[in-house]
Amino acid sequence: MKNKGFTLIELLIVISILAILMAGAYLALNPAKKNREAKNSTAKSSLSQMRTQAASDYASDADYSKVCDAGEKTKDLYDNAVANAQAAGECNDAAEAWAAWVTLYNADDGTAGKTFCVDLDGNAVELDSAPASGSTKCQ
Repeated sequence: MKNKGFTLIELLIVISILAILMAGAYLALNPAKKNREAKNSTAKSSLSQMRTQAASDYASDADYSKVCDAGEKTKDLYDNAVANAQAAGECNDAAEAWAAWVTLYNADDGTAGKTFCVDLDGNAVELDSAPASGSTKCQ
């Protein structure tokens, strides 16, 4: 006599394989994580552009004291970084130096992650903690 249909073991194996494939697809395509990673990249890019703009402004003014002032292109770039960061950081300037940083997202769970900092010395680094308040160096 021929059996028609599938055995219970065969069905369980197929269901297990499908569950594993779906879990892998979810992890690979997790939209919330991808969104946080994109926001971090945008914040980093804006701060890196800020460094370039500050150097350009210094070439014409020989002064860094306006880097963080409202209405300056550098301040607009900082504001864009803040809009894409997990939390605001600081933008500090003086006549001879400046630094700006924001707190990035932890891509896995959306909590506060590392701090991304740029400064006059060419630093563009991720730090475990923010520089001291008022600092014009990424240290």
